[in-house]
Amino acid sequence: DPCDCIESTAGCGWVDASFSCGLRTGAATSCQACARQSQCDPPALVSISPRPGSLVYSQASASRLSLTFNRRMQPCYALVGTIELRCEGREPLLVPSARLS
Repeated sequence: DPCDCIESTAGCGWVDASFSCGLRTGAATSCQACARQSQCDPPALVSISPRPGSLVYSQASASRLSLTFNRRMQPCYALVGTIELRCEGREPLLVPSARLS
């Protein structure tokens, strides 16, 4: 995780080109890699559909979860694998990146 990398006390820095953690070279980590940095202004979540508390079906279903942010977002084509949706008291729901749009 880029944020874990730069927040470590070992003097590490995130290398965007290789998607890896290495020794800090003085180059700043981009806000795209880690939006938790003080100089970053990450997008804010404006709405969720279906509404919070609604039933979200299993991985096998064709349910759609829509997240709306306060500004335009663009997909990260470097994303591979899955994302996890976590609900309190439940097992994570794994969503393959191919199902993101």
